[in-house]
Amino acid sequence: MKKKYLIFPKIQLKYSLLLSALTLIQGLATIFFIYSLLNRPLEEIIAENNFLIFKQEMVKLGIALALINAFIVFSTCIFILHRFLGPIISINRSLQKFEETGEFEDIRIRKSDEMHILVDRINFFLRNKKK
Repeated sequence: MKKKYLIFPKIQLKYSLLLSALTLIQGLATIFFIYSLLNRPLEEIIAENNFLIFKQEMVKLGIALALINAFIVFSTCIFILHRFLGPIISINRSLQKFEETGEFEDIRIRKSDEMHILVDRINFFLRNKKK
């Protein structure tokens, strides 16, 4: 079965875009810093035409690295948030079923998910409530 990582897009995209934007800003700030370090007096730049080309290539490389970094952070956030949101959806589904029918089945989540303590506590509570 194919995994669907965007299980709660509103939250996942919100925080992934926020972290990606911060990473992009950090990358652009790095480019600005490198550009400032490479900045020379106008006479030297005119005397060394190759340096100007080198400077432009450094800026292009910096932009590419910033975009790659932002993509990696975005993808990582989607993956990490999936480990938190999957259990929330399972908990919600189980609580809705309990509310509608009064029947309870243990909430099961993957070993790789993050909310085992909460799921165990809810299972314990609902088992005792059922009695």
